[in-house]
Amino acid sequence: MSSSVGNTSSTRLSGLVSGMDTDALVKQMLAADTAKVTKLEGNIQLDEWRTEAYREVTSSLQSFYSTYFDPLSSSNLKTENSFSNFTTSYGATTSTNYVSVTGGANATAGTYSIIKTVAATSATLSGSNISLPVIGSAIGTVGISSEKNNNIFVLTLNNVTKQITLDGSEALTMDQYKTKLEGSINSAFGEGKIKVEVTGGQLKLSSVRSTDSFSIGTAYNDGASELFSAKPTEDSKFTLSESNNKFQLTIGEDTQTVIVPLVDVDGNAKTTFSSAVELADAIRRGANTAFGGTANIAFSGISGKVTYTSPADPVSIAQTQIDANAALGLTNSSLSNKVDLNAKLFNMTNAIGTTFGTADTYGNDIQFTINGTYFKFNSKETSLQDIMDKVNANTSIKATMKYDTTTNSFKIQSTGSGVTDKLTVKDVEGKGTLMGKLGVVGTDIEGTDASVTLLNGTVATTIVRSSNSFTYDGLTYEIKQDYTAGIETDIDTGAVTLTESGTDADPIVATVSTNTTKTYDYIKGFVDKYNELITKINAKMTEKKYRDYAPLTKDEKTSMSEDQIKQWEIKAKSGLLKNDSILSGVISKMRSALYDAVEGAGITLSSIGITTSSDYTTKGKLEIDEKKLKEALATKSEQITKLFTSTSDKTYYESLNSSTNRNERYKESGIAQRFSDVIQDAIRTNTDNNGNKGTLLDKAGIVGDRSEYTNLIFKEMASFDETVSEMNRRLTARESALYARFTAMESALSKMNEQQSYITQMLGSS
Repeated sequence: MSSSVGNTSSTRLSGLVSGMDTDALVKQMLAADTAKVTKLEGNIQLDEWRTEAYREVTSSLQSFYSTYFDPLSSSNLKTENSFSNFTTSYGATTSTNYVSVTGGANATAGTYSIIKTVAATSATLSGSNISLPVIGSAIGTVGISSEKNNNIFVLTLNNVTKQITLDGSEALTMDQYKTKLEGSINSAFGEGKIKVEVTGGQLKLSSVRSTDSFSIGTAYNDGASELFSAKPTEDSKFTLSESNNKFQLTIGEDTQTVIVPLVDVDGNAKTTFSSAVELADAIRRGANTAFGGTANIAFSGISGKVTYTSPADPVSIAQTQIDANAALGLTNSSLSNKVDLNAKLFNMTNAIGTTFGTADTYGNDIQFTINGTYFKFNSKETSLQDIMDKVNANTSIKATMKYDTTTNSFKIQSTGSGVTDKLTVKDVEGKGTLMGKLGVVGTDIEGTDASVTLLNGTVATTIVRSSNSFTYDGLTYEIKQDYTAGIETDIDTGAVTLTESGTDADPIVATVSTNTTKTYDYIKGFVDKYNELITKINAKMTEKKYRDYAPLTKDEKTSMSEDQIKQWEIKAKSGLLKNDSILSGVISKMRSALYDAVEGAGITLSSIGITTSSDYTTKGKLEIDEKKLKEALATKSEQITKLFTSTSDKTYYESLNSSTNRNERYKESGIAQRFSDVIQDAIRTNTDNNGNKGTLLDKAGIVGDRSEYTNLIFKEMASFDETVSEMNRRLTARESALYARFTAMESALSKMNEQQSYITQMLGSS
């Protein structure tokens, strides 16, 4: 936000009679009020700098929060696994392709032999390929030529679009045009991409590979755009060709296709034009031919490009379609080898093989259920993409719908996994058969459970869960794909033994080892980042304030170099958050979160070797006694985990508007949750019941959030700006009044001098 002082001291012819410096006098008279405006403008600048300073702190807190308190962060301080003293090594480098094993806080070190993994699957209904090749209608003999304006169409293959041109003016059979078409397509895209066939007099196009996607579109002549935008000169001639010499011309209610001739009036070839005047003459000849004589329209090239007007009728220009599709019989609704997800279903009977609605009504003619939830659609207004979007937006059905472009098929899959996660999809009787035609109808379709089989000696233990990621006996297993080792089972005893090594797959061997260094490094990393954070905040709070360095005015900057301005503003910006109560509150709460006792932990930070530095100049930075912390990690790992990760049943938002809930949450929380709450209190974008956001956002806001323009500092700047505008208005009025008075005085003095001169002359003559 900025304002501008209204300075109206424009050059005036004043003081000619009195000899006074009127400009200086007016400036002196307005000095006190001008100083007030300058002071307010300085306050606005200080507020802008103060906002930047607060937002720097907000950004640092956001970064710290996203690293250590975001649930998706790999360094999340709230999870027990972050404090695991275990590392896992594997007997083979490929083992983690099948399963990973992670030791949690309560794991037991040892070697685990995995002889089988089975990955859980979701309940799934998969359809088959539903699209057809592009098939034209039987049309017999074909006549295609440039003169008939039907020899070009557009072909898009794997997102590459080219025009396919078919030459020949005589009438040919479909078999003959099949050869021409195949040659033109191969020339454009290379051989072996699209197969062209003729069956029963019908043209048939299909992709050779299922991964290729193609579609057929309509070509247009570029004359409507190029003829009337070109500015031909001797140095930059305009070239006319069969690709840009046609357009649709409408005069009144009469529409004709204008073909600009490629020859001059004498029949000689004429395809280049060095002026708009001669191009306009060629267009005029084409229009007259199209309208059977003299068209009621004037074409002119005087302005440098062709313009057109009609003395009586409205005139419009449009593109001319080159309709080879119709000539080849390719006019059905499906002109692609893949399903058009955005086409309205009412028009997709060829692709899907079902009819929607009737001639009289098509409202809600598509109805189906997924896991008991009804979906209703109007086929004339709905596409397959619309249906997928609606299905996928409904999280209550716990299923998603997807289209596979490679197999040209649809799939509905449950969002969970395991045999208990079932899927049922049905068409509503009498309301279309869309799901059936897509091949995704089924009742109580089940997924499969995940399992891990461990071998201990000759005893095999199988753990079965519904998810591919689960924790058992302190170990977290993440199954990625199925695996089976070579084993033999004794029929009588059930004892399991491995087959001779090398004859079958060896078991996956995962060795879980104690590693206090891993957890130590993690905690040290957190402490280092915490120290960096409070160092930044303390620097803002203790920064020296140079009170003699006010924000520079525009006039002051004109007499200074860029480096001088930069050095001045460094000092002018300093100390803006000195002893700030919001920042000191954040620091104080973070320190309390670190040192207040955690219920049930039985230890404190200081008892495990993490203390505040005795050097008061570090202002609360933490220090680590490495030996003491590593000893604690080896003997008190569960307590350390609880110290950091204990959580309360009360959510942050439940405690936001209730002091009772807040106190209870704080008491039950570990260091991580307390820290998270402190930072949220400062930077959250959500509001409490009183409409307040985080304290830093309420004060200075943040870019991209509503608080950017609703914070306290912005409101103060707006108030200052409004006051400056009003004061400038008054200054302008007062300045004008003062100059008017001085002008009147000069006028009066001039008249007095004239009278005195007259009297002197009269006395002298007498």
